[in-house]
Amino acid sequence: MDQVHENIAGGIGSVPGCQTCGSERVVKDAFACFNPDSGLWELESVLDQAHCQVCDEKTKLDWTPANAVQSKRGGRCREYSIRSCFTKLIN
Repeated sequence: MDQVHENIAGGIGSVPGCQTCGSERVVKDAFACFNPDSGLWELESVLDQAHCQVCDEKTKLDWTPANAVQSKRGGRCREYSIRSCFTKLIN
C-alpha cells in the first residue's frame, strides 16, 4: 500500500480538498462498527487512500482552515452527511 502524505493545515475544523483540482468532493474508505447501545454506526478507522470524485482518481489531500473555506463560499456552510457515507459502506 502506498503511503500518502497529506498537508494538514489546521487540524480539527479544517476541510480536505483534492491536491490536483482543489475540489472538496473527496472520499476515503473507512471501517465502522455498529454500537447496539446507541443504535448507530460509529467510525472505527479511516484508511489512508483518498479518492477525488471530480478527477475520478486517487489523490492526496490538502487541508484548508474552515474559516477560509467559508469566506471563499461567501459564508455558506456545506452540510456533510456521514449517514449517507456509511450507507454506501454497508450496502
